[in-house]
Amino acid sequence: MISLATNDFINEIDLSELSLKDKEIKEFLHKAKNIRPIKAIKLQQNSLTDEGFESICQYLDHVSNLNLSFNHLTDRALDIILKNKEYFYKMRIMNLSNNKITSDKTSTKIKSKMEELKRMGIVVTLWIINQLNK
Repeated sequence: MISLATNDFINEIDLSELSLKDKEIKEFLHKAKNIRPIKAIKLQQNSLTDEGFESICQYLDHVSNLNLSFNHLTDRALDIILKNKEYFYKMRIMNLSNNKITSDKTSTKIKSKMEELKRMGIVVTLWIINQLNK
């Protein structure tokens, strides 16, 4: 269990490399929702899925920098962002690298979604290291 002390001056939450699952991440962010201003959240190298990502969107409305690299997100994560735009209006940088997102960034679907995110003012990093276990 992750505990959270109330502190009105938290700018960043780093939950990297903790092997957290969807439920644990959602529980933590729910407890942290009244702490402002959280501007950056690092969730890389956990076990966040598309379903978990969708469930935490409501807690990201004040976040401008989000690192979700090395999780279990798929192409659907881009759809989730576009479907939940109201929670991403302050988002400026999002790292989705090394998830299960289509590695072909030239695909029309991915390109179109990336362009729409760019129009929203979000810079999305989507680097894919060659995966041996596809």
